[in-house]
Amino acid sequence: MEKKTVLSLIAVAALVLAGWIAYVNSNKPEKPVGIKSVDPNEMIWIKCKDPNCAATFQMNKVAFLEYLQQNIDPMAMQQPAIPCEKCGGKTGYKALKCESCDAFFFYGEVVGDFPDKCPLCGISKTEQRRKEMAQ
Repeated sequence: MEKKTVLSLIAVAALVLAGWIAYVNSNKPEKPVGIKSVDPNEMIWIKCKDPNCAATFQMNKVAFLEYLQQNIDPMAMQQPAIPCEKCGGKTGYKALKCESCDAFFFYGEVVGDFPDKCPLCGISKTEQRRKEMAQ
């Protein structure tokens, strides 16, 4: 075969391959992004910061994110408060529930330590995972 024929066959094969790749990728369903990617059944914990109330309740994560999106102040240094189900004040914030002692606390409450460390029993899932990985 001539050199021109071989080069032409390689060019045609490359174009066919590029077309096939484009076709395969165009038929993939788009992955949801943002709030649409959140499981609609996922729940999060909210804890009231009012010391006279201190209620805890669960909230749908999608509803939580939508509330934040609608009420966020770009100039604020923290997330907007969620209305408390018990006292009605705008004093509710996302909280964690300790799997060891069932205490409710805010992320980063134990200053200078793992942000998911329970202030009551001292357990941190992140710390436990790191210790397991180090072994």
